[in-house]
Amino acid sequence: MIVGAGPGLGASIAKKFAASGRAVGFVARREEVINACVSDLEPYGVRTHALVADVVNAPSADASLDAIRDALGGAERRRL
Repeated sequence: MIVGAGPGLGASIAKKFAASGRAVGFVARREEVINACVSDLEPYGVRTHALVADVVNAPSADASLDAIRDALGGAERRRL
């Protein structure tokens, strides 16, 4: 799950995960940012799930993680 997804670091991390064949979940505050991140991963052929949320709010952050886990079948902690 990439929190604070955007065109910089978040997108770079997402591409690294996608290049290794992993599904990627995105959370950001702006829908256009999320849509761009998902589009950037289409060539990799991996599953994605994107949510618009403000993760500064703890319940919103928890709900986002739960939704991404449900959509993508779990979460794996992985260091890049």
